[in-house]
Amino acid sequence: MSKRRERFPFVMRAPAAGQASLAPMLPFRLRLGSREESVSRLIDTGAAVNVLPWSVGERLGGDWDAAAPVTLTGNLAAVEARVLLCEGLVGGFGPRLAFAWSKSDAVPVLLGQINFLLVFDVRLSRSGQWFDVADPGAIP
Repeated sequence: MSKRRERFPFVMRAPAAGQASLAPMLPFRLRLGSREESVSRLIDTGAAVNVLPWSVGERLGGDWDAAAPVTLTGNLAAVEARVLLCEGLVGGFGPRLAFAWSKSDAVPVLLGQINFLLVFDVRLSRSGQWFDVADPGAIP
């Protein structure tokens, strides 16, 4: 059985910048318990971890005081963060994802190496202006 894939177009983030602003922005839902949040997230192959702004984790009902601390690096190193586990829903599939839930809304929402790109099979075609995401539960 082949993996089920969903294809998405690259999205222009800053119209004034034209083609240079095209990016793989994934329409995505997060679920924590009975709460769900829909947003568009940047798939960032250079990001070490998934990052989530404060307000999104708060709307999902995350418990900051009960969450384990995690250290961010690079330009986010000064931002306090905690681990938040939730379901990441893409199309009809939704594995558990770990986020560095930051105590700031000034951080970007990122889908990075740990653990989005470890869980999902992602193909990017910048020249074709598309990307696709494969069902992680499918047998290759």
